[in-house]
Amino acid sequence: MKKILFLFSVLCVAVQAQSATLNVQAYPNARIVFHSESQEDRFLLALGPYKKADSSWQVDRSQYLSGMLERTTFELPADSSAEAGFNFFKSQLDKYNLRELFHCKARDCGTSNSWANNHFKIIQLYGLDQHQLYGAYEITNADDKPFYAVLYAVMRGNKRAYVQLDVLHANKLNESGVASSPETLIKLLNTNGYFVFPDFGNKDAKGSCTCRSKKRTSRP
Repeated sequence: MKKILFLFSVLCVAVQAQSATLNVQAYPNARIVFHSESQEDRFLLALGPYKKADSSWQVDRSQYLSGMLERTTFELPADSSAEAGFNFFKSQLDKYNLRELFHCKARDCGTSNSWANNHFKIIQLYGLDQHQLYGAYEITNADDKPFYAVLYAVMRGNKRAYVQLDVLHANKLNESGVASSPETLIKLLNTNGYFVFPDFGNKDAKGSCTCRSKKRTSRP
């Protein structure tokens, strides 16, 4: 146990396959509740919120992937918020070639109970619906096999915040790609004025197509 805690004080996540590595630093003074590494054949990447259908809660959009999965559950130190924990890890992921697939916040994510018990199956992640954040991201790397990073942060009723970080290194390149949600496309177009579609249409030198929004001006 001491050895595991020491390793995570230096590197939280180091998923490796051939020459590719994704390193993420642990949240300062956070406690590691769970950690596991496994080869997954059907990893469910949630690309939408949980909604009620046929008397049960189901994720709105998703895609199954396979690869080496590393999962870590953090309990943040007292007085740390779920949003602070989420932003801490997200800022590190932003240093890579990142593409947002889906993001939600608070009640737009559905119920925290669905994420905790149905999706992650970690009861510690069951918190307040108004204090939760979820994000799914694709990170491309040198060996052409992308990483898929999932972040979920929530605050429980006792004011303790938890962060779930799942990192999957895909076994192979998905030729059809993983599509960003329509909400994400609209948000990025409104915020940045453009969105880069991977492996689509007329490719640039990096194999991507850039879609730019055009502002319409009214004529007198």
